[in-house]
Amino acid sequence: MASLGAENASGDVLHSSYPLARDLCLMAAAAVEVAPIDAIYTHIHNLAGLEHEARAARRHGFSAKALIDPKHVGVVNAAFDPSEAERAWAEKVITAFASNTNSGTRRLDGMMLNKAHLLSARNGTPREARYNHDHSPPQSSLL
Repeated sequence: MASLGAENASGDVLHSSYPLARDLCLMAAAAVEVAPIDAIYTHIHNLAGLEHEARAARRHGFSAKALIDPKHVGVVNAAFDPSEAERAWAEKVITAFASNTNSGTRRLDGMMLNKAHLLSARNGTPREARYNHDHSPPQSSLL
């Protein structure tokens, strides 16, 4: 039997179709300009696992995570809050575009930025922060 869920009854996690479903969710949310929300984390008492999954969801482009237990709120909020470095980067991106709003690209710190970077910076989740320290893209094919 096929399943698009994050888990099945045997405890298997992330079926081969699950990453595709996540990517399609991200693309659909972007197409209709709504915030993509990641699926719940079912291991209620495993807060370390929840933190890991929430941080991964943010890196992949999700704006939030659905919750099923009140004790998950603080963990998920912390995972999705931008760091001071991310906030500083966002301010630099916004400032770089402020001088000429008609231009679609900017150069900043040796990187080429476009309007997607500006939108991300305005939304408080700088795209740069979702990349690894060597600027390689994250696992998701959407970012």
